Amino acid sequence: MQPRLDILINCAGWIFAGDLDNTFPQDHDYCMDLNTRAPYVLLNFFQDMLIAGEGCCVNISCLKGSKPQPGLISYCMSKAGLEMMSKSAALELARFGVRVNCVSASYVNTNLYRTAKLTEPEIQSIHQKECDTNPMQRAADIEEVCMAVIHLTSKHSRRITGQVINVDGGKNLTIRG
Repeated sequence: MQPRLDILINCAGWIFAGDLDNTFPQDHDYCMDLNTRAPYVLLNFFQDMLIAGEGCCVNISCLKGSKPQPGLISYCMSKAGLEMMSKSAALELARFGVRVNCVSASYVNTNLYRTAKLTEPEIQSIHQKECDTNPMQRAADIEEVCMAVIHLTSKHSRRITGQVINVDGGKNLTIRG
């Protein structure tokens, strides 16, 4: 009997500041490897188990996957690639009953910027700017993103596949992503 996997959640993120002129190819490759290639490899590795259980995969992206930001070229590219991989895999796996979706959040108050070695004043500046430019005027809570993931992995979402669900307080509706 084939082992089965009901749920695969790919939640990886590595960010660094770098524009087209100042991004070393090695840094770009590392960002793409972690944010795009690793979820691809995991989905590829577990696809037979997902098929056996008619499981689902949820990939975690962010608003920068659909709205570019200067100075984050590799990060934006990696998340855009993750979203397209999710849609493509959804088409390929739908005939087996496997669903693949993405949750795309705007700014979430996590340690992402601390791991990117930003200073606390820089982090607070980003936090304030993100809240000021968000229609709901606040950062997302981790629990809000988790609830979207839980919904997409539940039986209530059996007909949802190939979607990018925005958990962003309406920020994707604004001109400034």
